Amino acid sequence: MKLDAIKRSLIALIEEAFPNDKFGAFYEFIVTAQDGSSMDAEPAPSALSIEPGLKPVFGVRMRPSILGEVATYPSGASVVIAFLNRDPARPFVAFGDPDSIPTTSTIDATAGVTIGHGIALPIARQTDPVQAGPFAGVIVQGSPLNTSG
Repeated sequence: MKLDAIKRSLIALIEEAFPNDKFGAFYEFIVTAQDGSSMDAEPAPSALSIEPGLKPVFGVRMRPSILGEVATYPSGASVVIAFLNRDPARPFVAFGDPDSIPTTSTIDATAGVTIGHGIALPIARQTDPVQAGPFAGVIVQGSPLNTSG
């Protein structure tokens, strides 16, 4: 009985000294809605078993990977959320679960995109010149953006 009181006091002291310590980890969240590059999500049961005080997050942005890739996930998908500088007001989607396939993926690059082992695939846009065998011309319809797929 006395040991339980000491344990509770110690936990309270640690939580008071380090109030944002729980925000220094990565947690699994479940997407509840996504609009463009921001999403709403709630803590997964596995995250709540580790940190019962986690709350749902709203308007969380996905941080692009080192490759500039950003994805859109359907409701119910699993994502991993972290908190920048352990600040509970600065959550971000760190990455998606490999079992949750994104609805869309966008790669943003200024000069080109290389896929695979050094195989460069240029991205054609409106007004780009093209040639297919003896036929040459300019792309007149399509997206003016640097997207492919």
